Amino acid sequence: MAFAKYQQGQLTIAPYCSGIKLIGGSTDRSTIQYAAGLTLRYAFSPFLSGEINGGMGWVRPRTSDSHFQVDPLYPYRTLLYPWSATLRLHLLPRRGFVPFIGLGAGLTYWDLRDISQGDKLSPFPPPGETVYGLKNNLTMQASLGFTLFLSRHLNMEISTRYSHLLDQKIDNIGLDDANNGIAEIRLNLGYSLGVSDDKDKDITHYYMDPRYQTEESEPVKERFPELEKTEPPDTTVIPPETEKETAVTETVKEEVPPPREPSPARPVFEPGRSLVLPGISFQSGSTVLTENARRILNLVVESMQDYPDMRLEIRGFTDSVGSATLNLNLSQRRAEAVRDYLVSQGIAFDRLVAVGYGEAEPVASNATPEGRARNRRIEFIRIEE
Repeated sequence: MAFAKYQQGQLTIAPYCSGIKLIGGSTDRSTIQYAAGLTLRYAFSPFLSGEINGGMGWVRPRTSDSHFQVDPLYPYRTLLYPWSATLRLHLLPRRGFVPFIGLGAGLTYWDLRDISQGDKLSPFPPPGETVYGLKNNLTMQASLGFTLFLSRHLNMEISTRYSHLLDQKIDNIGLDDANNGIAEIRLNLGYSLGVSDDKDKDITHYYMDPRYQTEESEPVKERFPELEKTEPPDTTVIPPETEKETAVTETVKEEVPPPREPSPARPVFEPGRSLVLPGISFQSGSTVLTENARRILNLVVESMQDYPDMRLEIRGFTDSVGSATLNLNLSQRRAEAVRDYLVSQGIAFDRLVAVGYGEAEPVASNATPEGRARNRRIEFIRIEE
């Protein structure tokens, strides 16, 4: 008699190791690196199971020609801590080789760290200096794989999984690459508890049980009315609303009041004097100009069209939160983003110079949200001929 591979009430403890990669960004600069964790799986029936997963892993910025080679010019490490609950449907559950599909939800915590001052393999404590602090995103997950039963208690799983990080728009690799997905290939090795020799728990006897026979039926039935009437319990675990709100409150960077609307007057650039136009801002942690910033820059375009011989130096500044190296790179890219927008509106490239100064030359204290907001600025200086 064939032994049931998935039994109702069966609990499986399965450590796993994975190859993971951040995807979904604009430049795809994540390496393929490693993750490990633990899965707890419970079989509600031979056809349906639920599992809870938790673990950690990391990725690094990669070179342009390899998904495995770390780029030594960008000293960043992104630590990942995924947690999820998944509901799985087993296909062909009577066999020792059982394909499955799964859908789930959970939370993914991540931490971008600057490791230019030294790296560690152990995440406890994490390596380097944190850039944003510990972030988290509500995550939806899909999986596809198969279970191979090695013995009555031992089994092995190989699966591919995709996790989508909802509302993730922040650079999480250190190269202005805001990834919103995690691709994973996972290997589980499981040990099952609650395995029984009771024939009532062997799936073969679901087919032979007299309760599913009728007078005109064959000894082995193809349909089981009683099983079809039983709805599988909902095992999807959604984190409590209060916990989710607490996590977000603790990790999200403090919000700054929205910038003031720009004056309708065109700016006047005097030689040798810096000019800061309020409202030139970017989406958090990125070089993407806001709609309000574009309206203000359109006034700069008009002013430069009025003075066709005028040249400007565009200076980018940040606050002191995070790595000085990352802030310097971010300020340079933001200055270039302003320059590129002006060029796209018809201003000649050779009339503009973009320079990033990072957290240098603060105009206010970085100890308060208001002061940090003032330090995150774009300055214009008219270049004297």
